[in-house]
Amino acid sequence: MSYNGNAVEELVIKKLKKLNTSLVSRQFFALKKGIGLAPSLFRNLPAEELILKVIGKNHEKFVEDINMMKGSFVKAAQMLSLYGEHFLPSEVRDFISQLQSQGHYLDWEQMSPLIHQDIQNKLEISESPLAAASIGQVHRARYSDKEVVLKIQYRGIRDAIDLDLKLLKFLISSLKVLPKKINLDPIYQEIRENLIMEMDYKRELSVQQKFKELLDEPGIYVPKVYPEISDNMVLASEFCQGTLLSSQQVRKLDQDIKNSIAIRIFKLFFYELFHFNLIQTDAHPGNYLYDKDKDRLVIIDFGSVRGFDEQAINHYQRMIKSFYHGSKDDFLQVFHEMIEMNKSEVEINEDELWEYCFFITKPIRENNFDWASTEHANKVFELAQRTLKNSKVKTPPNQFLFIDRKVVGLFFLMKTLDAKFNAREIVGEFLN
Repeated sequence: MSYNGNAVEELVIKKLKKLNTSLVSRQFFALKKGIGLAPSLFRNLPAEELILKVIGKNHEKFVEDINMMKGSFVKAAQMLSLYGEHFLPSEVRDFISQLQSQGHYLDWEQMSPLIHQDIQNKLEISESPLAAASIGQVHRARYSDKEVVLKIQYRGIRDAIDLDLKLLKFLISSLKVLPKKINLDPIYQEIRENLIMEMDYKRELSVQQKFKELLDEPGIYVPKVYPEISDNMVLASEFCQGTLLSSQQVRKLDQDIKNSIAIRIFKLFFYELFHFNLIQTDAHPGNYLYDKDKDRLVIIDFGSVRGFDEQAINHYQRMIKSFYHGSKDDFLQVFHEMIEMNKSEVEINEDELWEYCFFITKPIRENNFDWASTEHANKVFELAQRTLKNSKVKTPPNQFLFIDRKVVGLFFLMKTLDAKFNAREIVGEFLN
């Protein structure tokens, strides 16, 4: 979708007069759905009936209720889906997919009071949103002689983080779809910290400024920020023309252009990992614009950028090197160091784990990998299922949840663009 000032992002389907962001409304939702209540009643039910009990026969109504609440429940469900992809039944995966694809937007009468009057006095703001997401929505505005975009955070969602995570825990535990002994508390804690971070607009402004200073790659652009018209609830950035990578317009571009976009996104990840130690962990197509006139990729969201300690980054770099060189011994050495560092409890067939990891990283060892290959994706899923089935994971390694999130998103972006390029050559440049 082109940002033209009046259009609402493609996935927005409904205007809301208000959001149910209060703790009371969330607690009522939990009670109404029976989430986490009377587990003995559910004990002997098969997965399909459990899903009907908790979500209800009408999945769309459940998703509608969630979208009315907005906030961290949706974000947390999306993040947890990374670990649940190979555990969750198809019905739950479909439910999470619906959460990702719908975004109700709030009436301007409800949004306007969230902007401090001193800031409003400096701006002419379009009342129609450009986009809406789980923690806020974006409006176009004029500041002096400049075109800007305002990311405005919904009221009350910060206070609801802990209850939203409880709702998510109850939902997952009620559905009984994860192995009994698995302990997801470290994962939930990582998700909680990330949610708090994403709602800190002052931090995001600072990170965006830092990215703009660090990134000097032709064809990739970081919009300027405006601290003087930003605060805790509003983040103001330079308006940039472009089309969201999630739009059909991008998919219809010439393949050479799509390959060029994919290469830039791929290289950006390795700059982040090997040079910046700042990783934008949410590689969602809605976080990037492509400006065809200027032939540039514009990054438009920095809320989920994370830094990592030196040891963690070193482990991840060494792991990539082991995949690149096809060294099972080097991989297992790093793997055991990571498990020990994270104090994770994992019993796994190392031969099967290496086969899975070696296959999934096939693109970085080939000179002209076809990312659109469905055969590769299907084989990845098959190997993952087998590896997990023969493993005992009590405490998953949580340190790398959000780098893994980036890698999964990266793979999806390459596939969305039907990309075909020499990934081995690019990775080799960074390793050398």
